[in-house]
Amino acid sequence: MLRVAVTLCIIAVFFIWPLSTAFYIKRSPDQKHICSRTTPCGWGVYSHDSRLVQQYMRSPCYCPSGTRCVRTNDALIIYSFVYHCRPYSRPAEHVWPEYE
Repeated sequence: MLRVAVTLCIIAVFFIWPLSTAFYIKRSPDQKHICSRTTPCGWGVYSHDSRLVQQYMRSPCYCPSGTRCVRTNDALIIYSFVYHCRPYSRPAEHVWPEYE
């Protein structure tokens, strides 16, 4: 019985230990990453009553060459417009201020 309990404890440690250990990649502050097509390049946080953008929040990634950060949808729950990288060839009504 003791042998079974010890075996179960060892198995539990091997399953729980990786979940409790946090791993991260340390990057230099000047190292930037390219946004994927599905990763937002920014958010325009607006006032819920006027829907006018109060603050732009930039993502840590940037748009690759040939693309710009444009408004793609509205995240109603967090009161913000979501911006994604899209090709310059695609018409855009709302472009991130830096790309205008």
